This record gives sequence, C-alpha cells and structure tokens, in this order.
Amino acid sequence: MLNLNPITGGHEVFYQNRSLLGHILVGDDGFYNFWPDTKRGGYWDSQVLKLIAQQLDLMNAQYAEQMEHDLTVSVIREAFKDFSQVQVERKIATDITVIADDHSDDVYSKVSDCENKLHQMQPELAFDTHVRAKPCGT
Repeated sequence: MLNLNPITGGHEVFYQNRSLLGHILVGDDGFYNFWPDTKRGGYWDSQVLKLIAQQLDLMNAQYAEQMEHDLTVSVIREAFKDFSQVQVERKIATDITVIADDHSDDVYSKVSDCENKLHQMQPELAFDTHVRAKPCGT
C-alpha cells in the first residue's frame, strides 16, 4: 500500500507507511512523474512499481483529458479558421457548430473543405459539423 504525504509541488511516496520510495512531482510538461529516492538501497518488486504506476495514472488522468480536449479544440479552430464563429462541444462525437452569414452552397463547400482539413490533421477524431445562420442584426 502506498501512502502519499503532500509537499510543495507534489507528494512524498511511502510504502506501507515506512519506506520512502521517492517523490511524485509535477514535471515541466504539467504531468506528475515519479522521482525515486536514490539514497535508498535495495530493490522494488513489480507490485510496488505497479502501485506507483497506478497512482501516476490516476493523478495524471484529468490533466491528460484536459490537454487532449484543448489540443482537439485548437486543431478544430485551425481547420475552421476561415469562419469567425465556431463552437466546439464534446459529446459522444465532438460537435462543431459553424455560425455562418448564410446557408449558401459556398458556405457548405467551405465547411466541407474545413472538414477534410480537420480529418487530415486529426484522422482519429469523430466529429459532427452543423451550420447555423447568424441571427439577424449580428
């Protein structure tokens, strides 16, 4: 069983409340990483290493999801940069709403070009695109 003792920038990691294994600290990339206590001699068995890995995965999961979402949004905005208003919503598939001046064939052609660009930039992204006209007077 791992025990974590909060410290500035992360946690001290103890095994069964006795042995200091090292520290879990936030790295330059914003993710938590494990820094072993190099003063400690001996070894760690696979169970201890699995516990450390599980703890890191748990601590990094929310940040990783947010980073993936932010990257997806920036890729979508880059693909649809020709439109002044693009709304991105995350559901089962990512919903992209393009707010256009009208519903002309030219708008749909532009949207199709943007979808193709997006598919090339991030082929694994599942998305649905919707076109809405701007409200009158905007």
